[in-house]
This record gives sequence, structure tokens and C-alpha cells, in this order.
Amino acid sequence: MANPNEETQLGLIKQILKESYFPNIQHIMEEKDVMEKKIVTHKNTNYLLARFDPNQEKLFPYFNSNSGLNKICDYILFVETGNSLYIFLIELKNSNTPAKKQLDAGECFAKFLICSGKRIGLPLTDNIFYRKVKVKNRTKSDTVQQELSFQDGVIPYNKKEFNIWDIIDAVYS
Repeated sequence: MANPNEETQLGLIKQILKESYFPNIQHIMEEKDVMEKKIVTHKNTNYLLARFDPNQEKLFPYFNSNSGLNKICDYILFVETGNSLYIFLIELKNSNTPAKKQLDAGECFAKFLICSGKRIGLPLTDNIFYRKVKVKNRTKSDTVQQELSFQDGVIPYNKKEFNIWDIIDAVYS
């Protein structure tokens, strides 16, 4: 993870979102000892990981708690490469339960962040790509994925480490 300065897209994201949402970690994790995947990238790829833990803070205090509107994906990973900004919406699941609603909510929130930054004049790029990723542990019956592809708009991911370029290079099926 790079130390983004204010001129980079990642630096602009840090001007929008509170510092407390950026844990100083290089892995994504679901409950201690249940699932943890190290984030792997190439040397010239910078990223910023945002964590949204509903157990620590109510992210959307203006919604009724019983409305289902307070759910969001576990992480948003902002990846800057060249003049592009990739926004990975990441949901970790230990089972085959669906993640689409939480990923869709994460995308709405990420778009709100970008629009809010542009509204106040931050020079955020228009070259933005969203990737919805459902991460789960590989079971004995699962095969190791060679080429990742979208399934209903979501990339299922079960590799040992979380490789940023696997997600960027995923193909639409």
C-alpha cells in the first residue's frame, strides 16, 4: 500500500472519507481465524483499503435499523493504475450465501463518494471501473480458479491470496 499524496486519485479519496475507515493492513479478513487473504499486487500499483465494520460504527445513521439499508460490503479497495481508478467492492463469505445486495450497496456508496468529491471540485478521474468480488475460502471440492470471470456481475474468488491484477484482468462471461 502506498502513502498517497493529495495529487493522486488515492490522495483525493483520502480527502473524502474519514481516516478511521482506512485500516493500516495489507489483507482482507472475515472474523479472526476464519478467513484472511493477503493483498498481492505489482510494484507500480498503489491501493487504498477501506473497511466498513457495522459492529464498530453505524455507517448510515439516517436509515432505520430494520430497513436492510444499513448493509454494505466488507471492504472497498481503491486501486490506482495509470490514469484509471479501479474500485473493488469486496464481500467475504464463509458459505454459498449470496453477496450481491451488499456488493450493490457498496457500489452505490462508492459512486456517492466519487460524486461528492467531484461536487466540491476534486479532480477525480472519469476513468473508473467497478469490480464486485465475493471472496470465500476454497473447500476441498472447489477447484483453483485459473481465469476469473463475472457471474451475474460478481467475480467469485477463492484463491489463497487476493491478487489485485487477477481482479483487474477478469473477463465478462
